[in-house]
Amino acid sequence: HPSTMIFSKLMLIAVGAGVATALPVSPEAVAVCGEKRTAPEGTIPLPEIPELAWGLLEDSNPGAHPEEYQKICTDKDKYHLVKNAGRGGFSDFAVGQCNDPSGCPVYRVFDKAPDHGRRLEASACGHSWSPLQDLQGVNGAAKTLSKYLKDVGVCPYQYAAHPSDDPPEQASGGNKGGYLMKCTLRASHDFAFGQTQSADCLKEDGTPYTLEATAALQISPVDFSVLSDCSWCEMMDFDREAADAPNVLKCVDDAWTPIDCSSN
Repeated sequence: HPSTMIFSKLMLIAVGAGVATALPVSPEAVAVCGEKRTAPEGTIPLPEIPELAWGLLEDSNPGAHPEEYQKICTDKDKYHLVKNAGRGGFSDFAVGQCNDPSGCPVYRVFDKAPDHGRRLEASACGHSWSPLQDLQGVNGAAKTLSKYLKDVGVCPYQYAAHPSDDPPEQASGGNKGGYLMKCTLRASHDFAFGQTQSADCLKEDGTPYTLEATAALQISPVDFSVLSDCSWCEMMDFDREAADAPNVLKCVDDAWTPIDCSSN
């Protein structure tokens, strides 16, 4: 069935005369977007992947929407976001499919309130999202905003320039947060995801520093049309100067405002 995903191909089984025999697997048993690897998840640790909700896709099993898988593979720069150290984005990538019939929740922190009179700016409905587990600590409690931003490689004030890159990468504004978006990624639809790459940042006084790479997963949906039930809120007790809030999931008055990301 096209929506049935395999999480890790550790061995192949040959069945003959009623006996199942384990056969050695080639070191490059599968391919994802033409890249050969031993398993669909590549270097992403399986325990980090929500195995009941996410399926893993590969070239020989492109899922329920092969055209979405192909779209992700064709435009790797847009969807994979795999970058060199210090550049943020992904440090590795895989392609997933939401296997939860009720959809897969995704979250995004941004720093400008949406303008309902115009199309949303990228800061609100952007291409980089997080699963709920990234906003929670090991005990399930919500992280502080500063901890979350650090874990997903977000520079609060400014991203450092890399003029020797090809093409040169200019310095760009950071993200202090203050607002939270949540959406549901529709069942059976595709997304690229990967672990967080390190990011070179600048403080307001120009002091450089680096946010180290982490295991936190970032998600890039195939497009906004696969997102539904989107809403946003203002974070409770947000401190803009410190780019922090005590609970990244706590909203002022628990008030969520519906918004449409699908038209962006």
